[in-house]
Amino acid sequence: MQGKVLVVEDDRAISDLLRVYLEKEGIEVTVTDSAEQALPAIERADFDLLLLDLNLPGRDGFELLADLRRRHDLPVLVLTARDAEEDSIFAFGGGADDYVTKPFSPKVLTARVRAHLRRRRASVEPAEPDLRYGPLSIDRDAYLAALDGRPLNLARKEFELLAMLAAAPRQVFTAEQLYDRVWGNRFGDLSTVTVHVQRIRKKLGAQGPRWVQTVRGVGYRFNPDPEASS
Repeated sequence: MQGKVLVVEDDRAISDLLRVYLEKEGIEVTVTDSAEQALPAIERADFDLLLLDLNLPGRDGFELLADLRRRHDLPVLVLTARDAEEDSIFAFGGGADDYVTKPFSPKVLTARVRAHLRRRRASVEPAEPDLRYGPLSIDRDAYLAALDGRPLNLARKEFELLAMLAAAPRQVFTAEQLYDRVWGNRFGDLSTVTVHVQRIRKKLGAQGPRWVQTVRGVGYRFNPDPEASS
């Protein structure tokens, strides 16, 4: 499935046309014909895009858009017969992401829907970790390290120490360098580094001492291929 779209449109011919074209693209389509039905539908399901007509019976599309923006960040493509410039400006000001006037090309509209769905997926799917060594992944932005997909539950300084070593594999760092860069202090109890290295190794499991190696008389380094050193 390429995504889930809610169509809020009271013209049955238009909603049926949209359903045909979007479902051909593998997009799941739900249709409501009023703003009153739309909000409960949004609360019940995890939609990726809202196609919104402005001229609705009862509450109009502008009111629905205002309500939606107070509660959700769901992308909204306005599809309307209102072609006045002030209407589009008002819609964008109210939080619409796109504005298409009727009559419209179903093929072009479908292409725009696909583009919005691609952007939606890119915004909600987790990014690849920026450091990966075999089963070990480290996401420095998210402060998350995992082994075989299992979070290591590192404390903040443990994570920062591991990330610093892993960002420069095989490079040897002295305890002073690590203390300076991770703790922001050139002078202090360097045994703190040793204790944190021990904790990291323990959380990495049996291979821990091979991931984070001691270089006797110098300091520590990260080994990107612990299997090779076993």
